[in-house]
Amino acid sequence: MGDGFAWTIPLIQMGFGVLFLAAHRAGGAREARAWGIGFCLTAGAFAVPALEPVVPIEGIAVAADVLFAVSFFHYADAIRLRYGGPPLRRARIVLLALSIAAPVSGVLVLQSLQAELLASDVTCAGQLALALVLVPAWPRAWIDRAMIAVSWVTVLDNLMRTASIPLTAFGATFSSFLATDYGYLMQASAMLTGFTFALLALVAVTTDMLVRYRLDAETDPLTGLLNRRGLEAEAATPSANGRVSVVSCDLDHFKRVNDTWGHEAGDRVLVAFARLIRAVLPPQGVAARVGGEEFVLYLPNQTADGARSVAAALRSAMAAHDWTPTGIEGRQAASFGLATGLRPAETLQDLVQRADANLYEAKRCGRDQIKGALAA
Repeated sequence: MGDGFAWTIPLIQMGFGVLFLAAHRAGGAREARAWGIGFCLTAGAFAVPALEPVVPIEGIAVAADVLFAVSFFHYADAIRLRYGGPPLRRARIVLLALSIAAPVSGVLVLQSLQAELLASDVTCAGQLALALVLVPAWPRAWIDRAMIAVSWVTVLDNLMRTASIPLTAFGATFSSFLATDYGYLMQASAMLTGFTFALLALVAVTTDMLVRYRLDAETDPLTGLLNRRGLEAEAATPSANGRVSVVSCDLDHFKRVNDTWGHEAGDRVLVAFARLIRAVLPPQGVAARVGGEEFVLYLPNQTADGARSVAAALRSAMAAHDWTPTGIEGRQAASFGLATGLRPAETLQDLVQRADANLYEAKRCGRDQIKGALAA
């Protein structure tokens, strides 16, 4: 490959590294940082030969070996961070040290290009293979499966290149390395597998960020339930039979909780109430905090009797709950309003308005009650 093409590899690798680091800085997962460091180090390893006019060839070989070894350490760490598995930090550090010491010995002690290539390829492949075999389960997402597959291809590519050394680097020296068939294969595989994996990983990291941003935008940060926006998004999905029930909940005398025991205690009450809601929700139901102490349960495919059963279960759970850990005395109660209707004849807003009207009726009748009726 020509010098111009050879420079393409480090530039592309560095570009991907910067993108991964930027993604991590913007809130991307921890593996984005590991991939960013790995690609930047790989870029440095491929760029090191440019220093040949001012650095002894042995120094260039050693620098490249170290950069490749550390880059594969970070690639392996990214796999572990994304897919799980035991840290095995001591074993990974030992393998990293071997990935540096073995090829450096090939350069400085044996003074053999072939020994250096053998040691570097095998140990770098070993670092990545260790992370891959420790992945606890085959990923479900196609993009994660593709990344695992490309990672295994990288391991096999390293080992196959090692097996080709007698043919592709026979008699070569450190100075003539880039002109060998081995050097050509190394650059070609770096372009193919490196570029493919980087694109897949970048798409995965970006998609994860977008999903998390969406969840953050649709989730109440205190309780972990949906917020009003998230509720509207969930309600956009039609129910199987078109029938939907809504339960509006409002904690009774909650202002007294904040005034008497403080807002931190009030927050703990809200969090405890959210846990009780989760415990009684039917499988298809979702819950949202739509105001300070106001909550809505959205129950697809539930009749009025089903909604009343859910509200009654929540009311009973509140009565039986020990509220002392929240910092308040006595029990916390709530009022409930029900509404059942057919979608899309009625919008979510229509149902919530009717449920709220029944909730206010429960408040007027003395609180700690369930009120509700079918649509007219």
